[in-house]
Amino acid sequence: MPASRFDVPDPVRAALNAVRPPRPFHVDTYLARVEAFRGNPLHLHEDDLPVDVCGMWRFENGVDHIHVPRGTTGSQRRQIVAHEVGHMLMADPSRKFGHGLRDEEDALARLSALMPDLDPARLAMYRARTNYADEEEGWAELYGTFAVAGLFPDDTTPQGRIARIQSALDGM
Repeated sequence: MPASRFDVPDPVRAALNAVRPPRPFHVDTYLARVEAFRGNPLHLHEDDLPVDVCGMWRFENGVDHIHVPRGTTGSQRRQIVAHEVGHMLMADPSRKFGHGLRDEEDALARLSALMPDLDPARLAMYRARTNYADEEEGWAELYGTFAVAGLFPDDTTPQGRIARIQSALDGM
């Protein structure tokens, strides 16, 4: 049977089931759940990030850090936070450094200035993704969208929003 356009990739499904985002979505409650699941302290930072970095997760000395651009509010902030958590939950366990930075020298210099306590050689280990053609980036965005909207792929009850959407579009 061919896959439907609403099939959710296994890593996204597993991440959504590992840490159920609260309904309605609340950042502090959500991050407390993620922190408990991962067993690491988790800190949310507002930073003056370079213009080409809209969010970043890093793992440093047993602590998860999510960085969002200063002044980001509302649904954009929630989406960035959930997107970065998606990276945390779906990352290859052997990758200990997070993601979010390009290997370009100017971006590294700007971020080194922002985080002077972080070794520039370590900053170079972060990976940047700037579009959703990258499979992992697309998964993180899908995860973030589902998490913030309170949609779960396994909701099959008639009242489940995803079931209603699937049902409506399957008839097209």
